[in-house]
Amino acid sequence: MTAPTVLPRTSRNLYNRAVKIYSWRSRPASINCCHLYIRPRTQRKFTTSTRFNMKEAIVAKGPKVTIHDVPIPKPGTSQVLIKVVYSGSNPKDWKRPQIGDPHNSGDDIAGIVEAVGNGVLEFKKGDRVAAFHEMMAPHGSFAEYAIAWDYTTFHLPEKTSFEEVILESK
Repeated sequence: MTAPTVLPRTSRNLYNRAVKIYSWRSRPASINCCHLYIRPRTQRKFTTSTRFNMKEAIVAKGPKVTIHDVPIPKPGTSQVLIKVVYSGSNPKDWKRPQIGDPHNSGDDIAGIVEAVGNGVLEFKKGDRVAAFHEMMAPHGSFAEYAIAWDYTTFHLPEKTSFEEVILESK
């Protein structure tokens, strides 16, 4: 009797970890049994990844929109950082860039609080909120994260959808 034969790994064998081991009789043409052996994974070091960038839409004359990778903003004193779920679009959002500089012109925000600045007591991370972003200020709602002042932000009832809030603000 010969020793078991280890077949080469393929990409289809359980994510490159499985190896089929065949036990052969005296004649290699006949298979006695087939076993599946899962190799233990080597020790891996896992690090928690923190997201540092977001996508932001910049509206320019035309209107032309370009998507940029930018750092996630940090909320200042009395400001709230919101992960945008829905953003409203108003006529001023495409008219203003016709005469001014290109910028993120979105101002109507519905989303989830990601962080709060110093002095913010009413909101905490994970709250469902809607807000109005300060016009012509950076970090508008045409992005994955937006900044709003705490006095323009309000809690959303559980039965109210994010989409409903943005549609009602028109």
